[in-house]
Amino acid sequence: MKLFYFVILTCVCFSCIKSRKENNKGTDKQEKRNNQKNAVQMCPEKVLSSKVEIFVPIDFVKIDTKEVARTFPDPKRRPDIIFKNTEGSVNISFQHTLKRASISEMPGILEQLTSRYRSNPAIEFIDSHIESINGKEYVILEFISQSKINKIYNLMLVTSLEDTVMMSAFTCGMSVINEWKGTGNRIIRTIRIL
Repeated sequence: MKLFYFVILTCVCFSCIKSRKENNKGTDKQEKRNNQKNAVQMCPEKVLSSKVEIFVPIDFVKIDTKEVARTFPDPKRRPDIIFKNTEGSVNISFQHTLKRASISEMPGILEQLTSRYRSNPAIEFIDSHIESINGKEYVILEFISQSKINKIYNLMLVTSLEDTVMMSAFTCGMSVINEWKGTGNRIIRTIRIL
């Protein structure tokens, strides 16, 4: 009788183990499908008079200069170029300013921008640091700002291009942050000064 119970118990255990493995295989397959479905195809774009290259999602479109001017009426704060997704909930912008700055000034710029954004009560400051991307030093700032309509996630890069400040920003609405934050991090790390 003990042998009978042992055989039954063994069969049940093997059945549970097999079932668990099959369920995990299904989960692994589903996870791979989700990752493939969420993978964003990108293509290189040259911006700022072909001085900078970055990979942007293939379905993003460049906003025409009139729309950029309407969206950013203050010329000092207006990006030179903006790419956006079809819904308008995600964009990547670039601005090459006239403000003088060399690459050696990046630590000072990091300190200045960190202080400015941390002290602004309208901003939820997340992080700031200097990072080397494709052989160039960038100040990286991460924060959440408030637009007229909703909160916006911002991932901003600042560096020196021809001894003047160049800024780039990946932004998305908080409603799509889970879908786009990882992609935004991948996008900004493709930036390359030519």
